[in-house]
Amino acid sequence: MDERVVDTSWWHVLPSDAWPRHDPIWRAFGPEGHETLWDTILAGSGVVLPLVAIATMPRYDALRRALPPAEPVPEVFQVRDGVGAILLTLLTDTTEEPPAGRIAHVVPFLHAGPNLPFVLRRALLAPDRCAAILEATWPDGAPVAFYDLHWPAARALYEPGRPIEFCLRLLAQEVAVLDPGTPRPPWLGAGEGVWFARRGAPDQAVVEGAVTRVWDPLPEPFLGCVVTRVDVAAEGRRTRVLLTDRVAGDRLPGVGERIAALGWVSGHLWALP
Repeated sequence: MDERVVDTSWWHVLPSDAWPRHDPIWRAFGPEGHETLWDTILAGSGVVLPLVAIATMPRYDALRRALPPAEPVPEVFQVRDGVGAILLTLLTDTTEEPPAGRIAHVVPFLHAGPNLPFVLRRALLAPDRCAAILEATWPDGAPVAFYDLHWPAARALYEPGRPIEFCLRLLAQEVAVLDPGTPRPPWLGAGEGVWFARRGAPDQAVVEGAVTRVWDPLPEPFLGCVVTRVDVAAEGRRTRVLLTDRVAGDRLPGVGERIAALGWVSGHLWALP
């Protein structure tokens, strides 16, 4: 293999029926979350900005490899909303005249997660190859999978088996405080000490652990919701759970309480050690 070209042998394209539909993500922002999303996009159509990603910084130029000529070249833009953004992955069809662009993927982006070390193992690509879910392992070998928010910009830097740092978070669609003697919610099931147990889609997971910190709410709403960051630790690992007021209601967990959260796991490249 040409060392100047990206190694795609660890990329696996999922068929259409296996690639997750990301519509359920928006339930974190209430039953009308999907409508609010598109209202926000249309309202901000004049202030759509290019994505600024760590992966595009000059310090990584020497590590960046060329993509195979057949790979699509999507662009990621952001529509700002409060302290967050809606990420739009656009793909232009150059075979049409004039060239026509389409929105291939739409996901939320809240820069609110700790920087954690992983080793990349496999990339699960969308059928259009414009988005990916990364399968990785923690330093102790435990598996984790998450949607890569910066895939189009960062894919030329990735290598399987190489240590790497990602900013990771779980956007909760369900949450429960596990009080002693209280029945476990039906969506959680049996078992204890679960850490990123996969549920359904590869980037959907359950995290269960002890709350170590409850941050102040983000200073501005996102899609009309107040968002609170909650740090959770279990089995020697930690992550951040994002709770909207539409999911948490008026009962935020407290430090020391044990919680379970079901939601969407996403991350973006933070550093190549």
